[in-house]
Amino acid sequence: MKFLKKVLAGVAVAAAMASAHASPITVGGVTWDPDYVDGGDFDFGAQFQFTQWFSGINSAGGSIAANSYSTAINFGTVNTDLANGGSFGNYYLQGAGEFTLINGLTASQFNAAGRELTYAFGGIKLNADGTLDSSNGWAKIRSGTNPVDFTYPVSDDAEVADTQSGNLWLSFDVRNVVFGAGGNAGGGTVSADLFVTGGAAQGNFDPSYVGYLGSAFFNTGPYSSSGNGQLIGNTIPEPESLALVGLGLLGLAAARRRKSA
Repeated sequence: MKFLKKVLAGVAVAAAMASAHASPITVGGVTWDPDYVDGGDFDFGAQFQFTQWFSGINSAGGSIAANSYSTAINFGTVNTDLANGGSFGNYYLQGAGEFTLINGLTASQFNAAGRELTYAFGGIKLNADGTLDSSNGWAKIRSGTNPVDFTYPVSDDAEVADTQSGNLWLSFDVRNVVFGAGGNAGGGTVSADLFVTGGAAQGNFDPSYVGYLGSAFFNTGPYSSSGNGQLIGNTIPEPESLALVGLGLLGLAAARRRKSA
């Protein structure tokens, strides 16, 4: 019994060692090093480019409507409504983009051949006071092979649809969306808390939280420019690999018990 306890303790230690000295892993066609050291306190850092716009169509259901991009509201209209301070229309912020860097690897390096890693978000409502209501906010990352190759900036509804095709890699509840110093609905930096809710890589994020920091700017047209975002978090090796370590040690324990019997 004492020996079994030692083995179980060894399983925990081995799991910790596997996490601390992990090799690059691939989940859903995306490869990254969970032992990445250049991120400081975080071992997962991803960057992406995106285009965002305001729509009268709410995308709180977890997907951007088929014609949301082509019917985007001119930001001049939104800005005028904000300045008037009277009755206020329904304006929902949503956007789409593509990842360009994960833990120092470029898109051609972290993506499996023929794949692209895309990003879409929505369900964020603009309040009359210029703040953002993210109580229905969502974001999704997908690894896809759709023939319509995404290119930044977004140019039509088909590209928005492309960002929402493919296999779900991560999904998030988006909370606490706030503008940085000097930022507002017209542009600037935005931070948010993203809580992992699903996707092929869900089990690799511990804790199940990712921080977001991004920036984008509107002029008078309907679409933002210079949209850049960053996700930071912590990951662990594939849960299956940790289980194999544990099973291996338990096998050694059984062999030792048979030998001593």
